[in-house]
Amino acid sequence: MSDLPLMQLDRAAIVAQLTDILPHLELVKTVDSTNERLKQQLAQLPSPSVLIAGEQTAGRGRRGRPWHSPADQGLYLSMAVQLDAPLATLSALSLVTGLAAAQAIEACSGAALQLKWPNDLWLDEHKCGGCLVEVISEAAQASTLPWAVIGVGINLALTDDLGIEQAWTDLQRAGHGVNVNHLAAELITQLGHHVAVFCQSGFAALRPQWQTRDAFYGQAVVVEQGSNPSVHGQAAGVTDTGALRLITAAGEQHISSGEVSLRRAND
Repeated sequence: MSDLPLMQLDRAAIVAQLTDILPHLELVKTVDSTNERLKQQLAQLPSPSVLIAGEQTAGRGRRGRPWHSPADQGLYLSMAVQLDAPLATLSALSLVTGLAAAQAIEACSGAALQLKWPNDLWLDEHKCGGCLVEVISEAAQASTLPWAVIGVGINLALTDDLGIEQAWTDLQRAGHGVNVNHLAAELITQLGHHVAVFCQSGFAALRPQWQTRDAFYGQAVVVEQGSNPSVHGQAAGVTDTGALRLITAAGEQHISSGEVSLRRAND
Protein backbone atom coordinates (compact mmCIF):
# COMPACT_ATOMS: atom_id res chain seq x y z
CA MET A 1 0.00 0.00 0.00
CA SER A 2 3.02 2.28 -0.20
CA ASP A 3 2.27 5.64 -1.83
CA LEU A 4 5.71 6.50 -3.18
CA PRO A 5 5.17 10.20 -3.95
CA LEU A 6 4.44 10.70 -0.26
CA MET A 7 7.18 8.40 0.98
CA GLN A 8 10.36 9.87 -0.48
CA LEU A 9 12.48 11.27 2.32
CA ASP A 10 14.00 14.66 1.50
CA ARG A 11 16.36 16.31 3.97
CA ALA A 12 15.92 19.79 2.50
CA ALA A 13 12.13 19.49 2.71
CA ILE A 14 12.35 18.49 6.37
CA VAL A 15 14.81 21.22 7.34
CA ALA A 16 12.70 23.87 5.57
CA GLN A 17 9.83 23.10 7.98
CA LEU A 18 11.91 23.24 11.17
CA THR A 19 11.77 26.52 13.09
CA ASP A 20 11.82 25.83 16.84
CA ILE A 21 14.54 23.18 16.83
CA LEU A 22 17.38 22.75 14.34
CA PRO A 23 19.14 19.49 15.17
CA HIS A 24 22.02 17.80 13.45
CA LEU A 25 20.04 15.77 10.92
CA GLU A 26 21.08 12.79 8.83
CA LEU A 27 19.01 10.70 6.43
CA VAL A 28 20.08 7.23 5.33
CA LYS A 29 18.48 4.78 2.95
CA THR A 30 19.04 1.67 5.07
CA VAL A 31 20.31 1.04 8.59
CA ASP A 32 20.20 -1.84 11.03
CA SER A 33 18.55 0.30 13.70
CA THR A 34 18.37 4.07 14.00
CA ASN A 35 18.72 3.81 17.77
CA GLU A 36 21.76 1.56 17.53
CA ARG A 37 23.47 3.79 14.96
CA LEU A 38 23.05 6.87 17.13
CA LYS A 39 24.26 5.02 20.23
CA GLN A 40 27.43 4.06 18.39
CA GLN A 41 28.07 7.68 17.40
CA LEU A 42 27.25 9.52 20.64
CA ALA A 43 30.83 10.58 21.30
CA GLN A 44 30.90 12.50 18.00
CA LEU A 45 27.37 13.93 17.98
CA PRO A 46 26.01 17.29 19.08
CA SER A 47 22.80 17.39 21.08
CA PRO A 48 20.22 17.07 19.68
CA SER A 49 20.94 14.83 16.71
CA VAL A 50 18.37 13.08 14.53
CA LEU A 51 18.72 10.06 12.26
CA ILE A 52 15.95 9.03 9.84
CA ALA A 53 16.10 5.85 7.77
CA GLY A 54 14.08 4.70 4.81
CA GLU A 55 14.41 1.13 6.08
CA GLN A 56 15.61 -0.70 9.19
CA THR A 57 16.91 -4.25 8.87
CA ALA A 58 17.02 -4.89 12.63
CA GLY A 59 14.53 -2.46 14.12
CA ARG A 60 13.65 -3.05 17.76
CA GLY A 61 10.68 -2.39 20.00
CA ARG A 62 10.29 -2.80 23.73
CA ARG A 63 11.50 -5.96 25.45
CA GLY A 64 13.79 -6.77 22.52
CA ARG A 65 10.95 -7.50 20.11
CA PRO A 66 11.56 -6.87 16.39
CA TRP A 67 10.05 -3.76 14.84
CA HIS A 68 9.03 -4.35 11.23
CA SER A 69 10.58 -1.53 9.21
CA PRO A 70 10.18 -2.25 5.47
CA ALA A 71 11.56 0.20 2.93
CA ASP A 72 9.41 3.26 2.22
CA GLN A 73 6.45 2.07 4.29
CA GLY A 74 6.96 3.89 7.57
CA LEU A 75 8.77 6.67 9.39
CA TYR A 76 11.77 5.39 11.35
CA LEU A 77 13.30 8.23 13.35
CA SER A 78 15.60 8.48 16.35
CA MET A 79 16.73 11.53 18.29
CA ALA A 80 19.77 11.60 20.57
CA VAL A 81 19.59 14.33 23.18
CA GLN A 82 21.31 15.16 26.43
CA LEU A 83 18.89 15.57 29.32
CA ASP A 84 19.09 18.05 32.15
CA ALA A 85 16.85 15.93 34.38
CA PRO A 86 17.39 13.50 37.27
CA LEU A 87 18.04 9.92 36.17
CA ALA A 88 15.35 8.67 38.55
CA THR A 89 12.66 10.49 36.54
CA LEU A 90 13.61 9.25 33.09
CA SER A 91 11.32 6.20 33.04
CA ALA A 92 8.53 8.64 32.11
CA LEU A 93 10.35 9.60 28.91
CA SER A 94 8.57 6.82 26.98
CA LEU A 95 5.24 8.43 27.81
CA VAL A 96 6.57 11.85 26.83
CA THR A 97 7.73 10.44 23.51
CA GLY A 98 4.39 8.76 22.82
CA LEU A 99 2.54 11.99 23.51
CA ALA A 100 4.83 13.96 21.19
CA ALA A 101 4.37 11.40 18.42
CA ALA A 102 0.59 11.29 18.80
CA GLN A 103 0.34 15.06 18.62
CA ALA A 104 2.65 15.19 15.60
CA ILE A 105 0.58 12.61 13.72
CA GLU A 106 -2.66 14.39 14.57
CA ALA A 107 -1.26 17.76 13.47
CA CYS A 108 -0.26 16.33 10.08
CA SER A 109 -3.13 13.96 9.35
CA GLY A 110 -6.07 14.70 11.62
CA ALA A 111 -5.96 11.12 12.94
CA ALA A 112 -7.10 10.85 16.57
CA LEU A 113 -4.33 8.84 18.21
CA GLN A 114 -4.64 7.10 21.55
CA LEU A 115 -1.80 5.94 23.78
CA LYS A 116 -1.40 2.50 25.32
CA TRP A 117 0.83 2.69 28.40
CA PRO A 118 3.72 3.00 28.32
CA ASN A 119 4.64 3.68 24.68
CA ASP A 120 2.32 2.33 21.98
CA LEU A 121 0.48 4.51 19.46
CA TRP A 122 -3.05 3.30 18.80
CA LEU A 123 -5.46 4.17 16.00
CA ASP A 124 -8.91 2.58 15.65
CA GLU A 125 -8.05 -0.01 18.35
CA HIS A 126 -4.96 -1.14 16.43
CA LYS A 127 -1.27 -0.41 16.93
CA CYS A 128 0.14 1.99 14.35
CA GLY A 129 3.40 2.97 16.01
CA GLY A 130 5.65 2.66 18.99
CA CYS A 131 8.55 4.20 20.88
CA LEU A 132 11.83 2.90 22.26
CA VAL A 133 13.74 5.12 24.68
CA GLU A 134 17.22 4.19 25.85
CA VAL A 135 19.07 6.20 28.48
CA ILE A 136 22.87 6.05 28.30
CA SER A 137 24.32 7.59 31.43
CA GLU A 138 27.56 5.61 31.36
CA ALA A 139 28.44 7.09 27.96
CA ALA A 140 29.20 10.42 29.62
CA GLN A 141 31.63 11.56 32.27
CA ALA A 142 30.29 12.33 35.73
CA SER A 143 30.32 16.06 35.00
CA THR A 144 28.15 15.86 31.88
CA LEU A 145 24.49 15.17 31.26
CA PRO A 146 23.06 11.73 30.43
CA TRP A 147 21.99 10.95 26.87
CA ALA A 148 18.65 9.59 25.77
CA VAL A 149 18.21 7.94 22.40
CA ILE A 150 14.54 8.28 21.52
CA GLY A 151 13.28 6.05 18.73
CA VAL A 152 9.87 6.34 17.06
CA GLY A 153 8.41 4.01 14.43
CA ILE A 154 5.16 4.98 12.69
CA ASN A 155 3.32 2.75 10.21
CA LEU A 156 2.48 4.85 7.17
CA ALA A 157 1.55 2.44 4.36
CA LEU A 158 2.45 -1.18 5.14
CA THR A 159 2.04 -4.20 2.90
CA ASP A 160 -0.11 -7.06 4.10
CA ASP A 161 2.51 -9.81 4.39
CA LEU A 162 4.80 -8.72 7.22
CA GLY A 163 3.91 -11.43 9.74
CA ILE A 164 3.09 -8.99 12.54
CA GLU A 165 1.59 -10.97 15.42
CA GLN A 166 -0.69 -8.31 16.89
CA ALA A 167 -3.55 -6.22 15.56
CA TRP A 168 -2.03 -3.37 13.55
CA THR A 169 -2.93 -0.60 11.15
CA ASP A 170 -1.23 2.25 9.32
CA LEU A 171 -2.20 5.83 8.56
CA GLN A 172 -3.00 5.28 4.89
CA ARG A 173 -5.09 2.16 5.60
CA ALA A 174 -7.08 4.15 8.16
CA GLY A 175 -7.71 6.95 5.68
CA HIS A 176 -5.09 9.37 6.98
CA GLY A 177 -2.36 9.52 4.35
CA VAL A 178 0.42 11.93 5.24
CA ASN A 179 3.56 13.37 3.66
CA VAL A 180 6.53 11.69 5.32
CA ASN A 181 8.69 14.85 5.29
CA HIS A 182 5.94 16.94 6.87
CA LEU A 183 5.46 14.29 9.55
CA ALA A 184 9.20 13.98 10.20
CA ALA A 185 9.54 17.73 10.70
CA GLU A 186 6.52 17.88 12.98
CA LEU A 187 7.77 14.91 15.02
CA ILE A 188 11.19 16.54 15.50
CA THR A 189 9.48 19.75 16.59
CA GLN A 190 7.13 18.03 19.03
CA LEU A 191 9.89 15.87 20.50
CA GLY A 192 12.08 18.92 21.06
CA HIS A 193 9.25 20.81 22.75
CA HIS A 194 8.06 17.93 24.94
CA VAL A 195 11.56 16.94 26.07
CA ALA A 196 12.25 20.57 27.03
CA VAL A 197 9.04 20.75 29.08
CA PHE A 198 9.87 17.42 30.71
CA CYS A 199 13.37 18.54 31.69
CA GLN A 200 12.07 21.83 33.10
CA SER A 201 8.86 20.73 34.82
CA GLY A 202 8.79 16.94 34.92
CA PHE A 203 6.16 14.58 33.56
CA ALA A 204 3.54 16.14 35.84
CA ALA A 205 3.31 19.07 33.40
CA LEU A 206 2.44 16.69 30.53
CA ARG A 207 0.36 14.14 32.43
CA PRO A 208 -3.06 15.78 31.75
CA GLN A 209 -2.41 15.72 27.99
CA TRP A 210 -1.29 12.09 28.14
CA GLN A 211 -4.39 11.02 30.04
CA THR A 212 -6.76 12.52 27.46
CA ARG A 213 -5.38 9.89 25.04
CA ASP A 214 -5.23 6.94 27.47
CA ALA A 215 -6.62 3.97 25.50
CA PHE A 216 -7.24 1.79 28.58
CA TYR A 217 -8.51 4.30 31.14
CA GLY A 218 -11.27 2.82 33.32
CA GLN A 219 -11.01 -0.63 31.74
CA ALA A 220 -10.34 -4.02 33.31
CA VAL A 221 -6.74 -4.95 32.53
CA VAL A 222 -4.07 -7.53 33.25
CA VAL A 223 -0.46 -6.58 33.91
CA GLU A 224 2.14 -9.29 33.31
CA GLN A 225 5.53 -8.78 34.98
CA GLY A 226 7.90 -11.48 33.77
CA SER A 227 7.98 -14.44 36.14
CA ASN A 228 5.92 -12.63 38.77
CA PRO A 229 2.18 -13.33 39.14
CA SER A 230 -0.10 -11.34 36.84
CA VAL A 231 -1.94 -8.41 38.40
CA HIS A 232 -5.61 -7.82 37.60
CA GLY A 233 -7.34 -4.52 38.13
CA GLN A 234 -8.86 -1.39 36.62
CA ALA A 235 -6.61 1.05 34.79
CA ALA A 236 -6.86 4.49 36.42
CA GLY A 237 -4.44 6.59 34.42
CA VAL A 238 -0.86 7.38 35.36
CA THR A 239 0.99 9.10 38.19
CA ASP A 240 3.11 12.24 37.99
CA THR A 241 6.14 9.98 37.46
CA GLY A 242 4.52 8.03 34.59
CA ALA A 243 3.68 4.87 36.53
CA LEU A 244 0.45 3.04 35.68
CA ARG A 245 -2.26 3.43 38.33
CA LEU A 246 -4.05 0.14 38.86
CA ILE A 247 -7.06 -0.29 41.14
CA THR A 248 -7.00 -3.86 42.48
CA ALA A 249 -8.89 -5.84 45.11
CA ALA A 250 -6.00 -5.08 47.47
CA GLY A 251 -6.04 -1.35 46.76
CA GLU A 252 -4.25 0.96 44.35
CA GLN A 253 -0.94 -0.20 42.90
CA HIS A 254 1.56 1.73 40.82
CA ILE A 255 3.29 -0.21 38.04
CA SER A 256 6.52 1.16 36.61
CA SER A 257 7.49 0.57 33.00
CA GLY A 258 10.16 -1.97 32.18
CA GLU A 259 9.67 -5.69 31.58
CA VAL A 260 5.91 -5.24 31.81
CA SER A 261 3.07 -6.15 29.46
CA LEU A 262 -0.40 -4.55 29.65
CA ARG A 263 -3.52 -5.97 28.03
CA ARG A 264 -7.28 -5.77 28.42
CA ALA A 265 -8.69 -8.46 30.68
CA ASN A 266 -10.89 -9.91 27.91
CA ASP A 267 -8.19 -9.98 25.21
